[in-house]
Amino acid sequence: MDIQPDVSVCIVPAMVDADLSGCVESILAQNDPVLLELFLPVGCGLESRFAEQAEIHFIDYPHGHQGDNVYHVWQQATGRYLAVFYSSIIAGAGSFFAMLEFLDDHPDVGGAAPRLFSQNHKVLINCFRNAIFSSSRKKMGGWDGFTSLEVDWLSPDAFFINRIAFEDCSAKSFKGKIWSQKLCKDLKSKGWHQFFVHYSRGICQSFFQIAL
Repeated sequence: MDIQPDVSVCIVPAMVDADLSGCVESILAQNDPVLLELFLPVGCGLESRFAEQAEIHFIDYPHGHQGDNVYHVWQQATGRYLAVFYSSIIAGAGSFFAMLEFLDDHPDVGGAAPRLFSQNHKVLINCFRNAIFSSSRKKMGGWDGFTSLEVDWLSPDAFFINRIAFEDCSAKSFKGKIWSQKLCKDLKSKGWHQFFVHYSRGICQSFFQIAL
């Protein structure tokens, strides 16, 4: 009998200079005690390296927009929770277990994101209230990046969602470049909460994230 994975992860090759294999390996390192399944696009160059990994599936990412591909993958995923990780993110040790504990303890939370650091250890902005761009940090009420709290929306770089919440959403939430904002708005309209979880963490390899 097949055992349902705890988390199904859609990995998005988001940057030319990001270490895709490093991202994958950091997620595979979470596989004990969290049971994972990972999805990677065909043609990403890692087929031979991870061909023997039973938890990794290589499938077509048929759409031009990242959000559309995430939705396409999550429709095929079987985990209790779903996640997306852009290749610019390295998952921190124990970050998946920490997130899983939080989500299990808060069944009314639809979406959640970990705390992200830059490579020089600065806390990055990946959660927001009301606004889209960097000025939104002024709307966080003195938040220091080291406290878990409810937010209006989460950036897509590292995003976890309750499967029931995903099934409660409509496909239109994933259209366009700001798909995570639309998804969070849809979740909120259906009564789900979004949370920043400070004790689950990752390292961002991108230069385009904004530091606090």
